[in-house]
Amino acid sequence: MYLDLQDPDSIVSWWREFPERHWAYLDALDQLTPQFRASIQLARQRIRQQPDFPARLDDGPAQHGAAPVAASLMPEDDEDDTRDFAPKYGALH
Repeated sequence: MYLDLQDPDSIVSWWREFPERHWAYLDALDQLTPQFRASIQLARQRIRQQPDFPARLDDGPAQHGAAPVAASLMPEDDEDDTRDFAPKYGALH
């Protein structure tokens, strides 16, 4: 699969291939590639809006008694997902 980090739709499609692993990869890509931060964060917003978002992450391998992965990934109400947009892109309004 081809992943275009400038295209949120491409990122969402890539995430759907292996959600329990690719969600964590998005964390790393967000930190390591600030030039793609805006599109990564837009993709993450779209992923969180999917009705099956938490369930898709929980379908992964057993966590050996740990809390479900999705529970730790759901944003808090006061969390602002636009916090780290790269300056070149500006924040969403």
